[in-house]
Amino acid sequence: MRLVIGGGYACVHSNYLQMQILLDVFYTDKTGFTPIHISTSKYILFSGNSFGIRPGAPFLQHFRLTRQRLQETGLMSFWTNDVIDTRKSQERLEQRSKEHPDYFISIIPDGEQVVLGLHHLLGAFLFLAVGSVLACLTLIAEIFTSSN
Repeated sequence: MRLVIGGGYACVHSNYLQMQILLDVFYTDKTGFTPIHISTSKYILFSGNSFGIRPGAPFLQHFRLTRQRLQETGLMSFWTNDVIDTRKSQERLEQRSKEHPDYFISIIPDGEQVVLGLHHLLGAFLFLAVGSVLACLTLIAEIFTSSN
């Protein structure tokens, strides 16, 4: 990549996703500038994502139509971009935590359980309190309207 940035060279890579993550994490500055251009042709190669369906299966046509609809509506691109964005965020967080280890002490590793505190459930308690107040006001309003 250093030769590509220096000029006069190009890089052809078979995995668009890996190249996008690499460029966004290591070669994009804080303003979002990337000194390298990526081709607009995306050839997504997922090894291991295949389906073995025997010819003449009764659901084969339905499967093909569903896959085509997902691709034409852009859901597959949306999901792929979501995976890329998630991976970039994780890579940047890991890189920043290595640069400033004291700042990222409170990061909880994946899979570790967290004891819930009041600050985790504050929204639920506020919603409960607002609902209770509205119920009491409704009850008072019904009492006054029924007595008249």
